[in-house]
Parts: sequence; C-alpha cells; structure tokens
Amino acid sequence: MNSSAPSEPSLSLSTLPQGAAEEGAKECLSKDTEIARYLPHLSRMSSRLKQTSTQIESSVVGVCDSFQASVVTLKPAIRGHFKTGQRDWPET
Repeated sequence: MNSSAPSEPSLSLSTLPQGAAEEGAKECLSKDTEIARYLPHLSRMSSRLKQTSTQIESSVVGVCDSFQASVVTLKPAIRGHFKTGQRDWPET
C-alpha cells in the first residue's frame, strides 16, 4: 500500500533566514557562559542543602520525641482519670 502522506520539509542551514545560524550560535555560547558561571557554586549549594535537610530531620525527630514523652507521661493519668468515671480534669 502506497501512502501519499505529505513528507516533512528537511531543514538545513541553507533554508534558515540569513544570520539565524550565527544568532543561534551566539545564543548557545551565551547559555554556555551562563552555565559556566553557576557551575562552581553548585557543589556549595548541594552541601548546604544537605546540611539544611539534616537540620530539618533533626528538628522533626526532636518534636516527635517530645510528643512521645508527653504520651508516656499523660497516658497513665488519662487511664486513671477515665477509670474513676470523672468527667472533668482534676484541679491541680
């Protein structure tokens, strides 16, 4: 079976508008220069992000430990409170 679908036009430098290739090359060089400018900072940024994530993790673990301590402290008091049938918290 022979299909008569239109073919994609081929793109070559001769079909580009005059000056487009040079402009594209300048743009690529500009982007390469910009990337090169930021590249040395990526290592430092990576280590700072790792440091920040470690600090966040430590803080979250600390908060969870605090809640765990509260549960361990309050659980017996709450169990005793409900066993006695009291509806209000005892005055301290």
